[in-house]
Amino acid sequence: MRKRRRRLAHQLFWNLTWRLELFTHIVPVPISIYFSAILVPMNPRQSMIAFVAGGISGVLMLVLGVLWRYVRIRRIFGRKADDLTLKKSLLHHPPLEGLVIALRWLVGVPLAHAMFIAYEGQLNLSLHSSAPFLLLIIA
Repeated sequence: MRKRRRRLAHQLFWNLTWRLELFTHIVPVPISIYFSAILVPMNPRQSMIAFVAGGISGVLMLVLGVLWRYVRIRRIFGRKADDLTLKKSLLHHPPLEGLVIALRWLVGVPLAHAMFIAYEGQLNLSLHSSAPFLLLIIA
C-alpha cells in the first residue's frame, strides 16, 4: 500500500509539473521576456539585461513553484489516512495550485524589473512600460 501511494505521488507530481509548467510558465515566460525586450525601446545592452533579468526571475519562479508542488504532494500522500481522506486532500489542491501560479507571476514580473533597475542603476519608466500588460495577462 505504501509503495503504491509513493508511485502514485511520483506519477501525479511529474504529470502535473509537465502539464502545468508548460502551459503556465515554460512557454509564456520566454514570450513575455521577448515581448518586453523587443517592443520596449531599449538599446542592445538594455535588451540583454532584460533577457538575463527575466530569465533569472523566470527560472527562480519555476524552481520555487516545482518545489512547492513537490512538498505539497509529498505531504498529501505521506499522511497515514484512508483513501477517502486522500481524495479529499487532492480535491483541495487545484485552487491552491492556481493561487501559487498567480503569485509566481505577481512576484516574478516585478522581480525581473527590479533586477533590471538594480543592474542598470537608474529608473527609466519608459523601459518598464510592459510591466502592467504582463501583470494583466494573469488577471
